[in-house]
Amino acid sequence: MKRILKIVGWSLLGVVTLYYVGVNVLLQTPVPELLLNSERTMAQIHFDRAWTVVPMRFEVRGLRISLQDRLVQVGITADTIRGDLRPWSLVNLRFIANHLEADGVTFRLRPRMSEGDPREKIADQLPIIEGYDTVVRDQSVLEVRTSDLRLITLDFDDLVIHHLKELWIDRVRYEGDAEVTGGLIYAPFQRLKLDHVHFADAHSKLTAVEPNVATFEVLNFDVSLPETNLASFEFATFGDLDAHVHLAGATDPGFLNAYLTNVVGVPGLALHGDEGRLELDADIIKGQVSDGARLSYESKAGVHLPWFVAEGELIVKGATANKRVELEVAVADATVRRGTLSAKAQRVVIAASSSSDLREVPAIDADLTLTNLRIADLRTIDTLLPPGAGVHFANGHGRIDAHVAIGAEPQRASGDLSLVADDVVLKNFAATVAGKLALHGKVKAFNFDTNAIDLSGSTIDIDDATIRTGSTTWTKQFLHVRFDECHVKPRGPLLWTVALEVGASNLQPVYALVAANLPLPKVIGLLTDSANVRLTTTLAVRADTVSVSDIHLSSQRIGLEGGLLLKPKPGELERLEPWGALVLHVSPFDFGLQLAGERVSLVDPKHALD
Repeated sequence: MKRILKIVGWSLLGVVTLYYVGVNVLLQTPVPELLLNSERTMAQIHFDRAWTVVPMRFEVRGLRISLQDRLVQVGITADTIRGDLRPWSLVNLRFIANHLEADGVTFRLRPRMSEGDPREKIADQLPIIEGYDTVVRDQSVLEVRTSDLRLITLDFDDLVIHHLKELWIDRVRYEGDAEVTGGLIYAPFQRLKLDHVHFADAHSKLTAVEPNVATFEVLNFDVSLPETNLASFEFATFGDLDAHVHLAGATDPGFLNAYLTNVVGVPGLALHGDEGRLELDADIIKGQVSDGARLSYESKAGVHLPWFVAEGELIVKGATANKRVELEVAVADATVRRGTLSAKAQRVVIAASSSSDLREVPAIDADLTLTNLRIADLRTIDTLLPPGAGVHFANGHGRIDAHVAIGAEPQRASGDLSLVADDVVLKNFAATVAGKLALHGKVKAFNFDTNAIDLSGSTIDIDDATIRTGSTTWTKQFLHVRFDECHVKPRGPLLWTVALEVGASNLQPVYALVAANLPLPKVIGLLTDSANVRLTTTLAVRADTVSVSDIHLSSQRIGLEGGLLLKPKPGELERLEPWGALVLHVSPFDFGLQLAGERVSLVDPKHALD
């Protein structure tokens, strides 16, 4: 019996000695690297030194791992690493480790692509992966079924990283000195699991596509997420997300734009300008951002909006309450620009609101307020006039105030705009109106996809006006216009339609304004010394014609009704000719007029409008 125990004892001692001596000696030779690198196109593993004391627990110095599959290339380096490793799994694109502790770590990942892929033009902005010169897949390699593909998978349980120096995925790059703990399973674009991952760094830099950079003196987060499928992303994925995020640092506005395009329902919203201060503190429980989260950003910057750019002192404030995210983007003492327009505004504010539930598709409603925008020269806002109106500003200065509500579903806008101006001069092809202008624009609906706008209910009032046509001048006139229905469609064959009501002090200048652009019958002009004018009609403006239907005009002495079609005069595209019929009422007589360009015929008034 003693002999048996002695044999067993010596055998065990031999096995242990063979393991400690044999394995450690083997690790000092090129053999492990040769074995592990048998499939260099898929995996390349190098290290400076390695040894083991406890079976299956290895300690490695100068570790360098490069892996690739059909989707990605991954590079991992570590100054030191110790833990329960399964190095042979690397040849199958698996990095499996338990109780892993590493120091001085970098992680790089870049997507692979086929030759001719549009992303090739940004290949030089992707991280360099040691051992792989290109991200382009070898087209000579036959495609295999997805189910047969070996895909890179990282599986770490009880992970501790001291000094995470770099995390570079695609064109987003973290550089710092972080402490990381937790567990994860990560197969790029396939699977992700985060098990109580804690990340803490005090001095780091984050690049979201060059040259957009943020620097942080605090970058901390804790996050847990059950295993999820990355191949088919759904917002419901966030239903099991638990996290706490706290960061504070400085960033230029461009850094934020990549994230604004994903979360903001205001089309075209973007920031530009000087570096500013960014702070965020938020808790997420089961996909819901908890009440009390805070976001702030301050900079001397500009905000791009669908209609203009506002530049000045930018302050962004965000908070969550009652399961809603409330965000205010304010630009104080703003310079507003649109094309040739440049004006000063007291304040431009966007107040946005959305659900704080991350499981929901972002649907953000916003209110845009423009306060006391001072226009030094009204000629700079000609681009705001509807196409085909044939009217432009020649002089004037004023103030604009506006409030617009922007809805996400469907993406539409509505609101009000007012312009109060003095010394206004409005011109068309052959007439001039000067006076005080008060415009109240009512935006019932604006379609961001087509730029179609409903201005029904808008009004224009010109008081103490001077009207000039040719050598004739009228003073102390007024002109009030109400657009009962007004639809502008700049991208359609019908540019705009409007049902309008016009009030004027005297018919003579109204007739002169129209006759300056159209060859109207002179008989009407002989009877136009008539006050208290009221006109209603409907216009339909196309690129080459204008339809004037349902004309009803009344004043103290005469009335008029009918309809016209205005067409370009042959050889003079800027001049229009009337075609149609009118009935002129001059008590107690009625006159029927048939218009065919410059030709006017008298017809029976009873049948003129048939």
